[in-house]
Amino acid sequence: MRASHDRMLLSPPLIITHAEIDEIVEKARRAIDKTAHAIKSR
Repeated sequence: MRASHDRMLLSPPLIITHAEIDEIVEKARRAIDKTAHAIKSR
């Protein structure tokens, strides 16, 4: 995942399992939630 202007881009590998997709989505969700919480806490 990387930032590009006001967007977050995700570029998974071309060959990926369902479990790996689930892991990427869960990690991205946690990161976004933590960021939103940090912004609200200011």
